[in-house]
Amino acid sequence: HIHNSYIYSMLQTGVIGSLAFVAGLILAWVLLIRLLLNIRKIVGLERAILISAAGLAAFFSVRTIPESTGAFFGIDWLILAPILLYLQLLHQKHLGRTVQ
Repeated sequence: HIHNSYIYSMLQTGVIGSLAFVAGLILAWVLLIRLLLNIRKIVGLERAILISAAGLAAFFSVRTIPESTGAFFGIDWLILAPILLYLQLLHQKHLGRTVQ
């Protein structure tokens, strides 16, 4: 049993599947960094949720190194998918751009 999400995804899905896995993490961090650089534009509950999303993204990103749970597309992705959606919507609302 492999204990690294990147290696596990490479073995299970090949290069294309691994690229999709890594692209999801990179997209989350690009959106998150852009939003955090412009955090002054975000107020109230949206700011609190953004900070919580940053903590969860950091936790799951670091967790993918010693564990392979992220590569199973299981519970980690059930939590990360709404976070990615929220970051995308918040990015569109406050920065007026869509990241694809």
